[in-house]
Amino acid sequence: MILALDMDMVLYLFDSVEQAEQKLEAIDIENHEYEFCDDKGLLFVAEMTTPVSALRCGSFKLIPANTNPHLPNVFVKKARELGMSVEGIDNLEDLKNRLDATE
Repeated sequence: MILALDMDMVLYLFDSVEQAEQKLEAIDIENHEYEFCDDKGLLFVAEMTTPVSALRCGSFKLIPANTNPHLPNVFVKKARELGMSVEGIDNLEDLKNRLDATE
């Protein structure tokens, strides 16, 4: 599961890196509006693969960086709401419980 925390402290959940890359807009990535990690604490850095222009919406990919097992819980603590869920996780409390169960 991928966690994407935006600048407004809204947390979005995705089933996979590929789903996050498909659902999010490259212009927002270019503007550094998200931080990313997975549920195990692997940090991802967004890298633009096609620039945004007047004629193109652009594209990006998520590159694994380093691991911090506490990172998912940091994202949950920063988040003020869940903007997009995955199956079985409908709110921040559900996510916190899922993360606690995997520790």
